[in-house]
Amino acid sequence: HINGTNNGVELVGGGDVNNLTTGSITGGNSGVNISGGPGSVLNGGSILGNITGVLMGSGGVVTNYTGATSSGGVNGVDIAGASGSVVNQGSINGTSNNGVYLEQGGLTINDSGAAISGGNNGIDIAGASGSVVNAGSINGIGNNGVFLEAGGAVTNLLTGIISGGDNGVQNNGSGQVVNAGRI
Repeated sequence: HINGTNNGVELVGGGDVNNLTTGSITGGNSGVNISGGPGSVLNGGSILGNITGVLMGSGGVVTNYTGATSSGGVNGVDIAGASGSVVNQGSINGTSNNGVYLEQGGLTINDSGAAISGGNNGIDIAGASGSVVNAGSINGIGNNGVFLEAGGAVTNLLTGIISGGDNGVQNNGSGQVVNAGRI
């Protein structure tokens, strides 16, 4: 178990974090905070931050494996500074804002049996075009299941469920929605 008053793990020059299935990382601000270069997080266990579960300031990739959780009091995963990618096979939760927040565009894949939820939006992709491929569950309690602020594409597969307090999917730019599941 890694526990930090500020961050559980902080890498200030970019880098990689591999949290194994028995691992637990907890931080007063962020569970994992990677800045100063691209980052990569492979999570098989638990990552928890009072503000953000995983925070990346220069883009990067988060893979959340089956049975793993990444959660934050505000955002579950927040990737800023450059494009980001999230592959979720477990659970990602942002209690008061977004489950996944990609501030400069990117891709989120939510596998069958996986869940992404946020108090505001399940997934919010801003700053550049974004893509979401969903076979699991995405829920935005207050606003949108998926919010594409700069356009992009949503593919909701047969087992996929996307729901929101206001909209299942909101796309503020050009794009498309392909649905074989439930929105």
